Amino acid sequence: MREPLSIRVTTYALLALFVFMVAVPLFWMVTTALKTNKDLYEDFTYLPRHPTVQHFVRVIERDGLLTNIWNSFAVASVTTAVTVVVSAFAAFSIVRYKYRGREWIGRFILFKYVLPTAMLFVSLYAIVVALGLGNTLKSLMLTYLSFTVPFCTWMLMGYFRSIPPELEEHAMASSRRPSSRSPWPGTSSSWRWSSPPTRPR
Repeated sequence: MREPLSIRVTTYALLALFVFMVAVPLFWMVTTALKTNKDLYEDFTYLPRHPTVQHFVRVIERDGLLTNIWNSFAVASVTTAVTVVVSAFAAFSIVRYKYRGREWIGRFILFKYVLPTAMLFVSLYAIVVALGLGNTLKSLMLTYLSFTVPFCTWMLMGYFRSIPPELEEHAMASSRRPSSRSPWPGTSSSWRWSSPPTRPR
């Protein structure tokens, strides 16, 4: 059954409006970046009369853009790697192992997740200054980890809960066989069977 003409017209009109709202800022940024200073400040035009890339050259050569990009890449890479490893092991231990206080650890992680980020700025700054890490990349890494680890741990707890415990029981049983050569019987096999289902697809 075809939709009425009025619904189709309204749908396409809303889509056209959305495309216009997205395209105009992009058009403005591109044209502004290609304009000369004269076109920007003295003789304004919507389209650049004499397109130039001098602004890009100035940013790359004078403002240390490549250094900033490298610093961002280093901080993001280290933060991501540490977050994945720490969060995966933390979530796995909370969900699968039975020990005293694990419920409170899960609740504390949830509390940290719902806590407004702005409330932690002053305390994080005091910690960074006390450690002598002010104005360093290490301070950024530690600050980001305080936000990403609780969030990723809480998310991974849901992934590990969705994995049937029978998989791990089978892995632990097979690791105790004489043919098994695992240096850490049980734990390593359980982790080896549980980690693949949690990988993104």
